[in-house]
Amino acid sequence: MKKRSLQKVISTILCTAMVASLTSCSIGKGGKSEKPKETGIFADIVNPELSDKHKGDAVESSVLVNKVEGLSEGFIKGMDISSLIAEEQSGVKYHDKDGNEADLLKILKDSGYNYVRVRVWNDPYDANGNGYGGGNNDIDKCVEIGKRATENGIKTLVDFHYSDFWADPNKQSAPKAWANMGIEEKEKAIYEYTKESLNKLKTAGVDVGMVQLGNETNAWLCGEINWINITTLMNSAAKAIREVDKNIIIAVHFADPSSQERYKNYLQILQNFEVDYDVFGTSYYPYWHGSLENLTEILKFAAETYNKKVMVMETSWAYTPDDLDGHGNTIGAGANVVKNYSYTLQGQVEVINDVVQAVVNVGDAGIGVCYWEGGWIPVPEGDAPRSEKWEKYGSGWASSYSAEYDPDDAGKWYGGCAWDNQAMFDENGNILESLYTFDYCYTGTKCDVAIDEVANTECTIRIGDEIKLPETVTAIYNDRHTEEISVKWEEISESAKYSMQESGAQKYVIKGVASVSGTDYDVTCDVNMIEPNYVENQSFEDDSEEGMKVWTIEDRAKDDAEHELFNMDKITDAYTGTHALHWYSKTKCDFTVTQKITGLKPGKYKASCQVQGGDTTNGAFKLTVESNGKTYEEPTEVTEWAVFRQPTIENIVVGKDGTATISFTVYAEANGTKGPWGTVDDFLFNPVEKNK
Repeated sequence: MKKRSLQKVISTILCTAMVASLTSCSIGKGGKSEKPKETGIFADIVNPELSDKHKGDAVESSVLVNKVEGLSEGFIKGMDISSLIAEEQSGVKYHDKDGNEADLLKILKDSGYNYVRVRVWNDPYDANGNGYGGGNNDIDKCVEIGKRATENGIKTLVDFHYSDFWADPNKQSAPKAWANMGIEEKEKAIYEYTKESLNKLKTAGVDVGMVQLGNETNAWLCGEINWINITTLMNSAAKAIREVDKNIIIAVHFADPSSQERYKNYLQILQNFEVDYDVFGTSYYPYWHGSLENLTEILKFAAETYNKKVMVMETSWAYTPDDLDGHGNTIGAGANVVKNYSYTLQGQVEVINDVVQAVVNVGDAGIGVCYWEGGWIPVPEGDAPRSEKWEKYGSGWASSYSAEYDPDDAGKWYGGCAWDNQAMFDENGNILESLYTFDYCYTGTKCDVAIDEVANTECTIRIGDEIKLPETVTAIYNDRHTEEISVKWEEISESAKYSMQESGAQKYVIKGVASVSGTDYDVTCDVNMIEPNYVENQSFEDDSEEGMKVWTIEDRAKDDAEHELFNMDKITDAYTGTHALHWYSKTKCDFTVTQKITGLKPGKYKASCQVQGGDTTNGAFKLTVESNGKTYEEPTEVTEWAVFRQPTIENIVVGKDGTATISFTVYAEANGTKGPWGTVDDFLFNPVEKNK
């Protein structure tokens, strides 16, 4: 093992201890280095010369795609197809543009793709040979897919997870065989495993263009949770890759670029430990990961500050809101995610188009986009139930056998595919027009302007106020312009209105019909009946400086490493709306958020809030109200993502001064592997009786 100097280790520890210092502390080469000369490994990718096919005018299509200026011929147009073998074993068949059964790799080549991405798990099987699911992607599956890719002139991106099953920001377990190894043993193991795997691919004739040093390695890898060990493993794997083939591009991969400070932290750490890599890659799912402008900005920072190529390793969107295989989907009907595009074919196309544009906007360093699992469609029923095929062939995201390795997630929620409505093939394996989006980006397309979707709507009504529904809904067109159109709602009877007023805070769904040019569109309105509330900006929806002045935040741990405490715009972590007060720390969170309420009538009130979070030990969470010389407290807890708890205090007495102070306090320490995180949202302070 190559020993690191004590000075280097101490310097890095000091750098990672305070986020603010990361931009100025570095090792070896210092801060901002000079732009390196272009090397041979990127020559084909950045080549600006376009083929005759890509020089033409806009082409006719059923979907509208905007031309992306400056898109190189060699730009990586990739698709992750890791589940392919398991899908085929389960009876899935793909069809070309003429409706003929065909190899998925041939279809991709004909559709303009030049890369496929394949995840690799060390040993995704139990002792009896039963697969964990998710494609059962060991190195042999990668060899099989890679050979077919090479035969069709497509390069392979090898995505080593360095685990036996799914690795992502929330889990990075070591392979079973490495579970009890110390870091020196693991360093040797990852080197040998990487080298052996790549030599197997090379012997099989697979054209490996790129290799990832882990998958979405946000703050841990292969069971290791400190950056000294994480980067040691990354460098050991990189050493093996360079020894096998110096022409292979080496990439790192992180998730959630919406947190720029966290990404800057990762970049600085990678430089501090002199990690050997060529491409800084990120996942970008628009329903989770913030704006496209932010994506471009952080990728440009990586390119300009650290002289790295950059790309989007994973992205996708749904072409339909429907579940197609009986196993719930990640996004779609009822999903609590940011829906900034339509769940339509046009919406799917727009996401790909926009993500390509965002990467090209980085400049020459933006080298590609890879769509995630575009061929993962429902397996046919026919000769056996889908559930049997998921178990036997691993064509669902997880099988019951995975419980031995991942008991808290896959072991509980195993089953089918949560991605079938984000594929680029329909449920019968026929091509969707979105498959050609990468190709269309060169010229753009043309088609008649038409309505893509008439969006459902919602309204919020305080109990006691008149129940009045919106007069219009929004029509979204395929050229991205919108129009407000009139809507006729079903009549709400007087008895129903009375019930809505008397049943407390509830959500009701009202159906309606919107008409445009003689065509009717069914729509719904979610009516959120809420209680009167004396807390201002109670749901943090106003994230402006002025809007947040009503809150006082005392942060007692602001100097801790990788520390976050801010009003976050992320619907998945909010109770209502899209905003909530978010906390995260690598080590410890300790803060109180407070608001003083004035102008109250004397009498009895109640208070509550909504809170969720996880990865906490020695945690203490409490809602507090101070009023009329008395302090009221209600403790609560956080358990897991999106499981909101509602601490409530009843019968709070407000005196003649008409004031009360409501606050929520968080104290949370890391649980040993991950730092504490969570959100608090929807504060409530209202009367329990009619106060005089």
